[in-house]
Order: sequence, then structure tokens, then C-alpha cells
Amino acid sequence: MDSSSPSLGPPVITTAHLEAFLPAAMDSTVDQGRLEHIQLAPGRFSADLVRIHSGTTRFDWGNYNLPVHAHGDMPADRITLGLVQSAHGDGILNGRGLQHAQLALYTEGSELDYRLATQTRWSALQVDRATLDRLGVHCPPRQCGIVTATPAATSRVAQLSELLVAAASPTAAGDDPSGRDFSVQGMLQGLLAAYATALPQALAAGSHCATGRQRLAVSRARDFLHGHFNEAIRVTDLCAAAGTSVKTLERAFVTLLGVTPQRYLMLARLSHARRMLLTQDRAETTVAAVAYASGCFHLSRFSREYIALFGERPSSTLARTG
Repeated sequence: MDSSSPSLGPPVITTAHLEAFLPAAMDSTVDQGRLEHIQLAPGRFSADLVRIHSGTTRFDWGNYNLPVHAHGDMPADRITLGLVQSAHGDGILNGRGLQHAQLALYTEGSELDYRLATQTRWSALQVDRATLDRLGVHCPPRQCGIVTATPAATSRVAQLSELLVAAASPTAAGDDPSGRDFSVQGMLQGLLAAYATALPQALAAGSHCATGRQRLAVSRARDFLHGHFNEAIRVTDLCAAAGTSVKTLERAFVTLLGVTPQRYLMLARLSHARRMLLTQDRAETTVAAVAYASGCFHLSRFSREYIALFGERPSSTLARTG
């Protein structure tokens, strides 16, 4: 094995299929990341997830049918090499619009702020900085967001990612699990090599981590919201927290998240309520208590909005818990 290659052990592969929006399961989609997800469009959410651990290397992959917003910190001890693919053009990654397939790079502990478009496939390959240095990929200390690689290099990464997911499927093992494991290890090495080829030129072209006023305004408004879920927040409260006018905040939210502050406020409350309904003991809580704790004080409207977004009654969600 090349001395520049990461340490790869027997792969540990897990796969999952979600038939509903499950916040706790979504939060851990990137290994060791601290992410929170909000469903942005109505409908029955579904997702396929794959995770591969092999020595010091981690690979996560997901495929979502509906748009969601993912926000939080990436792993603190590894660099994340990302790929996002969608036939729809309304994805936004750290303030930058996405087109079809693009590569991304997140250094240790950097912030992910991602509006995933409908029918998005994504992958995240995590490696330590020393491995990338040995491969000749020298990442700056703070990097987050899109890196512009050549179409051929991006296509190669996308092809290898999909082949790796196919090789990791339960049916691929057949009667020879050891053969499947060997194939997965080889594809992980190939995927890392593809990134090592694509990234130096992409990094030389500069990063695309937006740090402008719009992102700051949205971040401040979002932080205020998450700190005051059980209060009757108005959009003017979000504007005061962000230090902007209503018009400016609306433009920032629509640009970066694809929804108005008013709509994001409702979606965030509904996702918070769903998280509570799925984790609380139904013998110890009620739908009304969860609605109030999420800042939804009109129960009939809360129920209508919840059904429209998630496709089931709040009481049905609560009935899933013990």
C-alpha cells in the first residue's frame, strides 16, 4: 500500500431507509458532525443513507426526496470532502447556489449551512489533515463550501461515489462478504485519489465560503429563534436580533434558504415539535404541551400546518413513542 494512503481496516457498513422525517436520525447523517435539519417542503419525506467506517476513513452518503435545511458544525478532527448532486438548481451551500454536481470542502469544525434541493444526493468523505498533506493537498485552516473543480474531475468523483454506494449495499455481499469488503476498501482508496487529483487546482481557484451581511443576518435571526422557541416570536423580533429591516431580512432568507423568515419560523417550530413528539414519552406529555413548548399557541393551526408538512397528525407521531 502507498505510504500516503490512509489506514484502512475492515469496513463497517450501515445502511438505512427512512420513510418519514426523523430529526434525530437526520442529525447524525455526517459522522461526528453536529447538524440540525428542518424539512422545507410539504410531503412524505424519504431518505436512503449509507455509512462506511474503514480505519481512520469515514464515508457518508444520502439521498433525499424533499428539500431540507441542514445547519451545524462539521467534524472537529477531520477534513470533509463533499459532493452534492441534484437535477434541480435551487440548492444553496454556505451562501452559494449549486448547479448539478459540485465538490465541497470543509476543514475541521467548520460550519455547514446547506439548503438541499429536491432529489439531492450527497456524500462526505472524511480524512485527517496529515493524509491529505501526504497526498499533496494542502488545505487552508478555514475552508467551507464549494470548490470549483473541472467537470471531468467532478464527474470522476461522482462516478466513484455511486460505485462505492452500490458496492456497500447488503445485496452486494452475496455469499462472499470478504470480497465485498475488499472491493469497498479499494473504492475508498480510488475515491480519495480522485479528490487528491481534483482539489489542488480547485483550491488554487479560491474558496466560495460566503461571509457577507446576508449570512450574518440569517445566522443572528436563527440563533435568536432557537433560543426563544417557547415564546411568541414575531418577524420584527427576528429583525431586531439580526439588526436589519424586514425587507432586508426577507431578501436574505429567500436568497440563502429559499423561504421567507415567516415561513422559516413556522417550519423550524414544526420540526422542533416533531423532534419532541418522537422523543417524549406519550404517557408523560400531550400534543398541546409540545405545541406550546415549540411556540405554537393556536392548536388548530398547529395541527393543520403539521399535517400539511409531514403528512400525519401530531397525535400519530406521538403514538410512535413508548
